Amino acid sequence: MPQYQQSLVDGIEAANTKALTLFASVADGSPKSEYAKYEATYDQLIGSFNALAVSAASRPVPPLAANLLFGRLKDACATEANAATCVNSTSNKLLWSICGLPDQSHM
Repeated sequence: MPQYQQSLVDGIEAANTKALTLFASVADGSPKSEYAKYEATYDQLIGSFNALAVSAASRPVPPLAANLLFGRLKDACATEANAATCVNSTSNKLLWSICGLPDQSHM
């Protein structure tokens, strides 16, 4: 199990707060002429979220999640044309797939 990483949590919370503050400041709209006013903030937020995503992705995968991801769930998702359909499936469909049973979600 990977160690809890407080710096990652803190980074996500800080970037989220900055993004929501920016969104609130332009909630009523912003003319194109004011883009330069927000450009540095946009760039910083994009960079922050990208860096956090890289940091999160580089963490080890816990054994159960790895088993699901690279085991039965991978096999179940391989038949889906759209990965989002598989990942956002009903719990019954995922349960049947993980257990190695035929898909009963249509019943």
